[in-house]
Amino acid sequence: MSDAPALFQKHQEWARFEARNWYIPGADFDDVLQHARVGLWEASRSFDGSRGSVFKSFAGLCMRREIITALKTAQRMKHGPLNDSIRHGVNDDGEDVEVVDLLGSSEGDPLRCVIAREELERITAVVWGDMTPLERQALIGLANGMSYDEIEATLGVAHKTVDNAIQRARRKLAESELEAAA
Repeated sequence: MSDAPALFQKHQEWARFEARNWYIPGADFDDVLQHARVGLWEASRSFDGSRGSVFKSFAGLCMRREIITALKTAQRMKHGPLNDSIRHGVNDDGEDVEVVDLLGSSEGDPLRCVIAREELERITAVVWGDMTPLERQALIGLANGMSYDEIEATLGVAHKTVDNAIQRARRKLAESELEAAA
């Protein structure tokens, strides 16, 4: 094994050189450089010079793989719904709470605002039309950050009942999303 911190420090410019060749949507150069440095650090930790390989080649491969992984993750937009979602819930009396009108802000893209409003209306229709009161209360509790145990205590039902209600609610939301896409 090698001296990881020394190898890492010695090849910082190589990480900067590797990062210049890549672009990740939604990220700036420093983000790409950080991924390159993570790859460089992993390479410096796991490099074994006794195998006859050259560190720079190995490090370049590790940095490129780390950046490609970050690029694939960014393109999947896996966390997009969470980043673009709007919190909706109930107050202490169990009444529906008004949605904060973030969609109507003049700073946003008008087309995105219209699409988000339509999406919110679709979800609201499913929550209030297709779901049972138990499914709705369990889902709203989960959306408000409550754990299954807290939802169980609040609703006075068994843990498995909460789990089943949330699974049914999620399935109904997913089915409505498929219908909307069709």
